[in-house]
Amino acid sequence: MLPADAPLHGFLTWVRLLHTRSARTICGVLSDGRHVSRSSRVKPAYLIVGGVGVVVAVVLGLVLLGGADGIPIIGGSPEPPTPEFAFEVSKVTPVSTSLESKHQELETRAREAANQVDDRMNALYSGAFLVPGNWLNGSYDDVWELFDEGASAEARSQVETLTAGTGAGDAFEQILPERGVLKAKVLFDLKDEPFSVVAVARLKKVGTGKDAQDVRMTSRGQFIFQKVDGDWRVVSFKVLRDNEVQSTTPSAAPSASESSS
Repeated sequence: MLPADAPLHGFLTWVRLLHTRSARTICGVLSDGRHVSRSSRVKPAYLIVGGVGVVVAVVLGLVLLGGADGIPIIGGSPEPPTPEFAFEVSKVTPVSTSLESKHQELETRAREAANQVDDRMNALYSGAFLVPGNWLNGSYDDVWELFDEGASAEARSQVETLTAGTGAGDAFEQILPERGVLKAKVLFDLKDEPFSVVAVARLKKVGTGKDAQDVRMTSRGQFIFQKVDGDWRVVSFKVLRDNEVQSTTPSAAPSASESSS
């Protein structure tokens, strides 16, 4: 977990957050009946029926000889399912900027805002690490949509840290989550409206390698959310990720990468 007082590149302080915001065609020939004999119209039908018969015979032979396993899958192996995942929200802290605010009322509203941001964080990390349609293809467009315009550009440049990476499809057979914990601080404006949410997250997930080596990926990050066009979006972030190869060889060593905005 990143220290609470760690400096965050690009982060705004609470006070500053409140102040920013003509030739004859083939078709013509084919449509002219004088160029088509009666026999030419019949032969293709025999060929089609004969071809279907051959295919049916081959399939029946495979079933009789090898059962269902004898039929090859066209198009390769099926895509693995997306595993279920949701962060465990362990703590929500309201931060008031008004001396007249009632703490109990702020706690309720802070929990509501934190739950909305939690949904966004679940979508972010699922899209970044767990949705096979993303990591198999190395494409994370649905993840970038969770950031505002400026932060999205920076996030794309940090794809190898913020996501499973562009080469994950070549490295892994599947990626499964272990546990994710999230803490949230909700900053209120002078009218006691949720203005910004800092989400501090930690998630462990394991990628099953195609080379029989598993990789445990641990992500730790802080994300600042603000309302953009009515939706909570990431406006700034700082993320660390450690990769640890699970191998029987003693030479395996962890590696770390960092991303911030």
